[in-house]
Amino acid sequence: MRVLALDSAMTGCSACVYDSEAGALAEKNIDISRGQAEQLIPLVNDVLSCADTSYDALDMIAVTHGPGAFTGMRIGLATAKSIGMVLNKPVVGVCCFQAVLGSYLDDKQAEAGDAASAYAVILETKRKDYYFQLFGSGVEHKIGEAGALGADEIMASIGVRKCIYVGDAVERYAQESAQTIPYHHITMPKAQIIAQLAIKSFENNPASAAVCDPVYLRLPEIGTPKNPPRTLK
Repeated sequence: MRVLALDSAMTGCSACVYDSEAGALAEKNIDISRGQAEQLIPLVNDVLSCADTSYDALDMIAVTHGPGAFTGMRIGLATAKSIGMVLNKPVVGVCCFQAVLGSYLDDKQAEAGDAASAYAVILETKRKDYYFQLFGSGVEHKIGEAGALGADEIMASIGVRKCIYVGDAVERYAQESAQTIPYHHITMPKAQIIAQLAIKSFENNPASAAVCDPVYLRLPEIGTPKNPPRTLK
């Protein structure tokens, strides 16, 4: 199976052409805080060219669907769904928490020195709280529900567990919680990990391709306008 994997839900954007037998054929990422809409499609065309692969040769599109930055997440989903619709190929959403943890585990190869009983994935909301999900032995072992929590709530959820902390908000969390914790700053997941998770999800449940909606863990902050609307007299 040949998969095009995309991510623009966190900081930057990435793309990969992944083959289930040969592995990653090409993978590139751009670390940017905005402008994913202009960068993502050229990045996709670039990795397809580097992998000597055409759109027609793809079997699946994989994309992170949150939680993450509102605009970036929707850019990635819109791009993936558009490509999938044109090609008539399945589009599978991948959880950002799992993609980030999977990227860390892939780098570390689950080193014995980690000696963690759990993994805390903490992602930026760009507000006072954090996107948080606790995992056990790996990406499939979720502990409790994901949420948008404050530092005190995260500490209470973790309790006495010995954790390794991963994500793009772990440094801020360490400072706010005044803890000395083992953490690994990850600003974006590996696109090839996104592809691997999507393949596994699709093989376990083909119907997962029918549900690829954005994941929101917090309500939008919408207020009333400061100035009353103007009316024509």
